[in-house]
Amino acid sequence: MTEREIENWFDQKWESETYSNGTIVTNCRMLIDAGVRFEDMTIEELSSAIIGLAKNTLRPFATSISGDHIALWEWAYFVISSDEFAGFFDNQKEIKSLLQISLTCGLVAKGQTLDISTNNPVLGNYIRGKDLVLAYTVFPLLEALTKLTASTYLDCTGNVKLSFTVTKANGNIRKHDQNKICSSLCDVLYLCQDIGDSCLQNYLQKFQQNFVENEPTIHLYEKIYEWRNSSLHGESNYPCIGAYLLLLNLLFLLSNAKTLYTNHQEAIKARYEEQQRSAG
Repeated sequence: MTEREIENWFDQKWESETYSNGTIVTNCRMLIDAGVRFEDMTIEELSSAIIGLAKNTLRPFATSISGDHIALWEWAYFVISSDEFAGFFDNQKEIKSLLQISLTCGLVAKGQTLDISTNNPVLGNYIRGKDLVLAYTVFPLLEALTKLTASTYLDCTGNVKLSFTVTKANGNIRKHDQNKICSSLCDVLYLCQDIGDSCLQNYLQKFQQNFVENEPTIHLYEKIYEWRNSSLHGESNYPCIGAYLLLLNLLFLLSNAKTLYTNHQEAIKARYEEQQRSAG
């Protein structure tokens, strides 16, 4: 599928039927059911698929996690664990560990049943609560990947290396001076939107546009800031947002590792396919 065909797929794949009692049933056709494999996609096609999955993850009345999510996360885990990506993570070990634990949360219950809690209630509780665990790990991961994207302006601690200004959706202007600390994930997201390459800017804009369909009263970056603060301060928790923000994290990862991924995709894919055949 081309990039445009993937976009159209996610716009058309949902069929909803409303019954007389008000129940809404949503059925979806998955990319993997159409024989499409994430490991075969170009980086542009893969980015479009991530955006489409994120759009449908937030759809009302829809099952948020599909076989497409699982297939994408399996491929992503294999890629970041490959020898080819080892050098990328030499100075980013925290990012790799957060990626691995976040992807594991998405994959942990694959092939499992909650009957395991009969013999191991602790593990059973973890499997039941994996979405909540994911909803916490995605925030430090997003902070790390956005700072990596904006590394000309920020170091990994949030120290401002080069002064910058962001203009928010409501028109408010925020200035961050050199040698000060920027602790606002929201502002860093706005910065990435401003300074990212044309592809990243386009993808982030599409992410925002799709988000507005479900949340028309608030900008995506402001909402992420709200989710982050209320979650980490213990005020609220949002199990449903983990998968959504993991997809946004993968978009930032691809942007940062674009050349590496493109150069080594075929070699990594060959080993991945061999592993899939061996697993049978």
